[in-house]
Amino acid sequence: VQDQLKSYDFSKRERIFQGISSIYEKLRNSESYWRQTEIEIENEKTKVESEINEMCQSVVPSSKTPTIENAQETVEELTESLREEKQLLKTLMQKTKDRECI
Repeated sequence: VQDQLKSYDFSKRERIFQGISSIYEKLRNSESYWRQTEIEIENEKTKVESEINEMCQSVVPSSKTPTIENAQETVEELTESLREEKQLLKTLMQKTKDRECI
């Protein structure tokens, strides 16, 4: 047994241990990096959601809940209303033009 111990290469074992330690340290750093990235993504998501809520509140009437769907519906209603007003304006302009011709 003593002969085997004398011939055993302890430096090889030490290099293996250092390699494993190095890999472990890299994994720890990697985990920390991904945790930080996850936090940054969550913060950005919260910021965007807040901005969306603010935009919805500025568009949706106070009688409705400020959701994206209600904001979209309100914009569609306003767009339709503008189309109707534009058509009325065209009709009035045409009638005015017709009267001027008489």
